[in-house]
Amino acid sequence: MFVRELDRPWLDTPFKFQGFYIHSMEDVLALKQFCSYVYIDLDKSHHLSHDKHHIRHVSKHEKKLIEHREQFWVPDSHLLKDVEYPDRVSVEDELVPAMEARSNAVAVVESLYADIRSGTSINTSDTKTAVTRLVDSVIRNPDAHALLAMIEECDAQRLVHSLNVCTLSLALGRMFGFPRQYMIELGLGALLHDVGQTKISQELVRREGLLTDEEYKIMKTHATLGMELLLDEERHLPYRSIDAVYTHHERYDGHGYPEKIRGDSIPLYGRIVAIADFYEAITGEHADKEKLTPGAAMTMLYALRKINFDTNLVEEFIKCVGIFPIGCAVLLNSGEVGIVIAQNRESRLEPKLMLIIDKQKNYYPVPRFFDVSLFNGKEEENLRVTSIVAPGDYGIDVKHYIEDMVLMQEASEKVKEAT
Repeated sequence: MFVRELDRPWLDTPFKFQGFYIHSMEDVLALKQFCSYVYIDLDKSHHLSHDKHHIRHVSKHEKKLIEHREQFWVPDSHLLKDVEYPDRVSVEDELVPAMEARSNAVAVVESLYADIRSGTSINTSDTKTAVTRLVDSVIRNPDAHALLAMIEECDAQRLVHSLNVCTLSLALGRMFGFPRQYMIELGLGALLHDVGQTKISQELVRREGLLTDEEYKIMKTHATLGMELLLDEERHLPYRSIDAVYTHHERYDGHGYPEKIRGDSIPLYGRIVAIADFYEAITGEHADKEKLTPGAAMTMLYALRKINFDTNLVEEFIKCVGIFPIGCAVLLNSGEVGIVIAQNRESRLEPKLMLIIDKQKNYYPVPRFFDVSLFNGKEEENLRVTSIVAPGDYGIDVKHYIEDMVLMQEASEKVKEAT
């Protein structure tokens, strides 16, 4: 909305301009400090239209959710509590628990989707339990999920996509210091962000290539359909989780859907899931397109800050994924080549590697695990990562090496259990 006039002289307020747009709830709160009411210029207000064909019908479900959002709205800073989460276990030790949590989450959501399609009464309690397991795993060490995402096959129902969006969102929530309960809320919204697609023709959902305008219009309804499915008191889901499902396609400049809200007025969870959804969509294994490298995806994401996505969240997401993302191949100044298997959260330039090729460009008989940070400051060694390289240029099959790493860890866990 465009504020044309106040209920008091402009000079009696700290506002710099006589007339400005309202972009966020913070703007509303600032006005409330000085004014009881204001005058809105309808002609300049972007979200209104005199054309009856452009007036969007608001359902009772949408109205209920919007009322919840306004009634319980709190600033982002109230959600970001800065809880510190040190890595509790190594990435190797978390691989098997993470794999089990991921398999369970996919099975639970697959069952939920089947119940929705068949018209069976749905129960979200198993989903909450599955998300709680994912949250606890990400809190222990999020890098295990980034590694496992590299080797999972895409599925027709896009459940792996939803799982990866969930763990990416949780990794960012962990980095921000979300309390565990808020991470569970965020994880629920992220895991179920595409649940509305179960109410759309699966032939259309799975179609490869570009959609017609009419088909795209139908696909866009999934955010509202998902919200309506979940906004039921019997589901007992946090309204902030449902709001993330509803708003994950809103865009920072107001050109998203379904409400076309903009800026910080988009709920924080929705803004986070939007970034994770976009990143996973362009980097993940999907049958209908060629994936981008993490570096190319980061460049695209950074270019879309302030337009599609919250600038601060984009910059923090890039830090979270890392300068040398999990699973990328890197070259050391020694000439060795390896795969990044874990981040160093104190120094992003010093990741943990699985070395594949030695200084003479020969393959190691058995990959060597190598922590770059251990050589920090040692002049006689001074080993460092110099660049990301294309694994194909060195004959490295990243997926193969990560699969072997997981198999070795599974075998090791079985030996521990046996003893």
